[in-house]
Amino acid sequence: MNGDYLYIIDHRGDSKSAVIYWKLLQSGRHGVCVNNLGAGTGGTCNKNFPEGDAISIQVGVWDGSSSPKTLSALKLTKFDCWWKVSNGAVHGAPCSIF
Repeated sequence: MNGDYLYIIDHRGDSKSAVIYWKLLQSGRHGVCVNNLGAGTGGTCNKNFPEGDAISIQVGVWDGSSSPKTLSALKLTKFDCWWKVSNGAVHGAPCSIF
């Protein structure tokens, strides 16, 4: 398996999608990984992050009312995880909200 995978699980049956907002700290590249498969499901996003760049991750929910690529549409938690990309893998502890 090549790439850097973000895995997100939706634990809530609230008709909203679980989301990860990610941002690379050196390059400024950013994006959103959305799991809209429903409660109790997990989804993946395959990214190709540059080696050695640090990544900021925020997790939250999206209600589907506007584009998830609009940061203001996402209800992100204040919880923020920091990971580092090296040797083709993203190293760090999982982020989760319940």
